Amino acid sequence: MYDEKIDEFYGELNDEIDIELTKIIKGSNEIKVMLEININTLPPIKNASIQISGNSRHPKGIESVTVNGEYAGAETWGRTIPIKEGDNTIAIIAKSKTGEEKSKQILIRSPPPPLIDTNEIIYVGSKEVPKQWGILGIVDGKKVAIDLNEPHTISIFGVQRSGKSYTLGVVTEMAVKPIENLSKLGKPMACVIFHYSKNESYAPEFESFRRTNNNAEEIKILDQQYRAKPSKIDTMTILVPPTKLELRIKEYNTTVKPLLFRPQDLGALEWKTLLCAGERQIYLKMIKKILETLKNEQRLTIRGLKDEINKSDLNSQQKKLSILRIDFIEKFLSENAKPFSDFLIPGTITLLDIRDEMLDEQEASTILGMLLIAMGKIDQDKLLVIDEAHKYFGKALEKDIVELIREMAHTRTRILIASQDPPSVNPRVIELSDIIILHQMPSPEWLKHIQGKNNALKKLTIDELSSLSKGEAYLWAKRSTDTEISIIPKKIQIRPRSTEHGGVTKIAF
Repeated sequence: MYDEKIDEFYGELNDEIDIELTKIIKGSNEIKVMLEININTLPPIKNASIQISGNSRHPKGIESVTVNGEYAGAETWGRTIPIKEGDNTIAIIAKSKTGEEKSKQILIRSPPPPLIDTNEIIYVGSKEVPKQWGILGIVDGKKVAIDLNEPHTISIFGVQRSGKSYTLGVVTEMAVKPIENLSKLGKPMACVIFHYSKNESYAPEFESFRRTNNNAEEIKILDQQYRAKPSKIDTMTILVPPTKLELRIKEYNTTVKPLLFRPQDLGALEWKTLLCAGERQIYLKMIKKILETLKNEQRLTIRGLKDEINKSDLNSQQKKLSILRIDFIEKFLSENAKPFSDFLIPGTITLLDIRDEMLDEQEASTILGMLLIAMGKIDQDKLLVIDEAHKYFGKALEKDIVELIREMAHTRTRILIASQDPPSVNPRVIELSDIIILHQMPSPEWLKHIQGKNNALKKLTIDELSSLSKGEAYLWAKRSTDTEISIIPKKIQIRPRSTEHGGVTKIAF
């Protein structure tokens, strides 16, 4: 009798064994190996067998293959090997005609019990059940999950200590790793978190992702309502301004590296973005001309830029401004730097801790612009988290950052933005957001600013928002399996985090 759960479980297992077996055989030759696994019950295994099929008529091909100590054949082979009842390990040994031996043990793990009925979940970000998702919280007694399969721009707004950063942590942890009963994630993302402050004591709270949630009340709710347990992100790298490297190494008990970009990775588009922020058209045209000349002559370097700017028709003030900007950028450049793509490893977090009393918000925006450009070039699923996003808008680079955010959807990048000052966030960013989460908000002007670019939010009142408790929010999504959420925001109780929350605010459940 056909059972969809059994079919799905062993379909995935078959793929896993096929991949691992190919790795074994590839050491001996390049012949494709096909695998058949016949199991009609979930573990513990009963009445199961495995058959390895292939053609090894090659001088350097396979001499023999054994499965759980049983000879599976050689040359043209395809013997069926029974798997003993209760034996949940498949041990495969392949020997080549050249004497090389490769082996692999594959453990058949029992699938977790179906504690969550996925048909009872409301999904936001998609009109159908997505391939990847993560539980955000509960709406009207039903669990709500965010689509983690497609790129989204998610904006979180609310007054200070209303739970924004906590919600940001909930979304981040489930995008980075699969968490039993909280997220289904076949392809974990690489996450980059951007944190800036001129205040040395304002340390980022996100370093706590490396630790499990230790709040007894939250752990109890995770268990009782979500059948989930605390977990942690195993790998985190912290990138800091080169001048702060020694200090941060002493501060953090994890990998700390200098934040450096490779000058050879900066093209005309990057330099235009970095040099032309907030300037008039005539300056823009002259800088573009210089960049085009250098690009055509293949000498687009820092030295070449400075020489051409000094020889140009720019006035003395414009020349000085341009050189100052280049000098600033140069502090974050090194030809020996690792490509930024080396830090973007699926299942890991890279935290940019840009605390520096010597950096103003304009300069922090410049670094963010460089980061956005670098991430946009990397072809993989990734998440960029921008906390306190209001710091980077209303500045000279605002239009460039908004444009880069708009383009992120085409580069497999998810954007997660949080701000406690909505009026300072460019309305275009709100317009680009297809998922919006609103925590407690006391100011009518704040709500009005957000509603200006989203008609569905106009049905919310300031009384509804100001009466929210910590951990509560209103959720709106452009697409959802529950069409009502796209028409009018619904109140959601954000779930407890699985990882530790490092912020001041603790969620009240």
